[in-house]
Amino acid sequence: MHHCPSCSSQSLKDVLWGTTALKQCLNCSLFFLRDMPHYDDTIDYYASSYVLQNNITTTNYHYERRRIARLPEQIFLLSKLISLLPPRVAMIDIGCDRGFFLDEARRFGYKVLGIEPSISAREACNTIGIPVLPSLDEVKGQFDCVVMWHSLEHFPEPAKTIRQINGLISKGGILAVRVPDFGSFWSRLLRHRWKWFQPHQHYVHYNVASLEYLLKHHGYEIISLKSRRANTLTTMRSQSAANRLFAKNLGIKASLFDYASQWYHYIASIELFCIAKKI
Repeated sequence: MHHCPSCSSQSLKDVLWGTTALKQCLNCSLFFLRDMPHYDDTIDYYASSYVLQNNITTTNYHYERRRIARLPEQIFLLSKLISLLPPRVAMIDIGCDRGFFLDEARRFGYKVLGIEPSISAREACNTIGIPVLPSLDEVKGQFDCVVMWHSLEHFPEPAKTIRQINGLISKGGILAVRVPDFGSFWSRLLRHRWKWFQPHQHYVHYNVASLEYLLKHHGYEIISLKSRRANTLTTMRSQSAANRLFAKNLGIKASLFDYASQWYHYIASIELFCIAKKI
């Protein structure tokens, strides 16, 4: 790619991150893969091959354990949205996975719709009555709130994606985004060994400057933009409680790898959490 997929600048710098060739935009600070995958290939990959975590089996028990473990995170995210948009408004979650966040949001009264290319994840949403579509291209209507929880980095053309979202979000509506913080201490220290450096599925890498530029350039006012741990100690305690609950009652025990992964995730997984308002 010879131009930045966010700002279209051709002022680019070659960067080698481990063995992965990246480009850095000198205008907006975005990092992205030098060799971007073809759009059709990404559609096929996310429809049939993508899984959120490789160490989670495909049984519903293990997914339910993860759902319970993530409840503190979901309530925290909902609290931020409730302070800006009261329940009963329309919300769309782009990259909703198995619908855990939307399930909580509808319990609070939001009208929800999910976008999820994974066939198996859409089937899981359908079993609990969450409406879900495979792509943004099929969405019609206007929404008061759009959330992207660790999905924007999966889109190889962020400017195009945000323009498409602009056609769906109402004026004054809220866009909430979480992405891995490529500018964080742990990313810079661990580089290609960082947990969230996943070039086979994370095509674009954001720091504070590049995410702020992308949203402001497309007509958003930044309400808050923070670098934070994706997991809190409360979430860690919830994960431990879920592990004990499922081990005692269902005989499903977390492995030592699971526990180690949880602590590594707590320590090193730093994200950008941004809430913006469409002007």
